[in-house]
Amino acid sequence: MAAQAASAQIDQLWVSFNQMGNTQKRQFIENLKGQLANSKNTQYTALLRECISVYNAEIRAMNAGETVPTPSADDSMPSFSDTQKTKRISLSAVNAYIAKVFGWMFLGLLVTALTTLGLIYGLYAGGAIASFVAFLIQIIYVIMIFELVLVFCLSRWITSMRPGLAKFLYLVFAVTNGLTFGLVALFAAYFLGDGLYTLGMAFGITALTFGIMAIYGLVTKTDLTRIGNLLFMGLIGLIIVSVANIFLGSSMLEFIICIVGLFIFLGLTAFDTNRLKNQFAEIALSRDAYQLYGARSQKALASNLAIIGALGLYLNFINILWFILKLFLRD
Repeated sequence: MAAQAASAQIDQLWVSFNQMGNTQKRQFIENLKGQLANSKNTQYTALLRECISVYNAEIRAMNAGETVPTPSADDSMPSFSDTQKTKRISLSAVNAYIAKVFGWMFLGLLVTALTTLGLIYGLYAGGAIASFVAFLIQIIYVIMIFELVLVFCLSRWITSMRPGLAKFLYLVFAVTNGLTFGLVALFAAYFLGDGLYTLGMAFGITALTFGIMAIYGLVTKTDLTRIGNLLFMGLIGLIIVSVANIFLGSSMLEFIICIVGLFIFLGLTAFDTNRLKNQFAEIALSRDAYQLYGARSQKALASNLAIIGALGLYLNFINILWFILKLFLRD
């Protein structure tokens, strides 16, 4: 009975919205946003997205000197109350989207691994190749700065980029990370540990823990937004302490950094996976989502968000691997 009453109320709000003028519609949307700030009600969230879509369409038409027929409750109202159908459609679509994101993440990891192996091969090849590799090692800090610039550009302008450019920059980042992190991790495993055995153990534990947290983030019904904010603040603190420990050189503090960092990135893995699921729902439910994000089209928005999602998961995986490897090599 409660669910039916809520659905009836939403239907009534939708009818009322379509009878308002543009100013009233804008105020209605702002009020609804405020009510949903701390709410987990998916039906009201869907109503908000549909109202924003209709309002934006009317504003564009008005600016173009055109008229838009006012949607009626019968022919245009979204199926806010048809939750079973929505779940069936969303489950299949979400799984396909998440698979695409993880596909790009694994491709990035593969490119990084192949780049590192190519670098090692070049060191033993001799001649011009060895000289070029030696030069890359000498400018490794410049390459690291270039990596940070790539991450900033992708994070800042991902929604407005062409999908091809976003994919290209992501793969460039994977290559450059193979020149920096991949080389450092491989050398550390060989000179401080037991070579491929140490690296393999670290990779296996990373893959297992990463997979568990990613699955949790995908299947949980809990809103992880607040946890994500706390983890982000913890990450900032971790970076500050890590920089300070470069000058302090405390082995105990380094151990604490590894443990805390490990838990932070495991938590971020669950948070990022959960956010990807919610982002896809937002794109699917709003016809004008790409305009709200400043993207070129709905398809381009979905593609680019998949790339930035893959980058986030890639960075989580790399950092988890690095902290686990540092724990193995601590002695």
